[in-house]
Amino acid sequence: SGELTLSDLNDTGVSVTDQITQDKNFNLKLEGQETGSRVTYLVSTDEGKTWQETTVVQKDLADGIYQYKAVVTDAAGNTS
Repeated sequence: SGELTLSDLNDTGVSVTDQITQDKNFNLKLEGQETGSRVTYLVSTDEGKTWQETTVVQKDLADGIYQYKAVVTDAAGNTS
């Protein structure tokens, strides 16, 4: 697997730990996955009930709550 982070994100909130920002443009970044694996990025806007595929670049997001996850598939077809 690996670690999913938000890169190029400007935390505009009062606290750097509350995960609240007004930055509507940033990138998803995954590090630590096996070489040759396929990464699928997913986003949820309904508290994790449903997930839709998304891209690395997040641009002009509407106000709201977003959750992100990455699904990594290795060369053997295993996912994590």
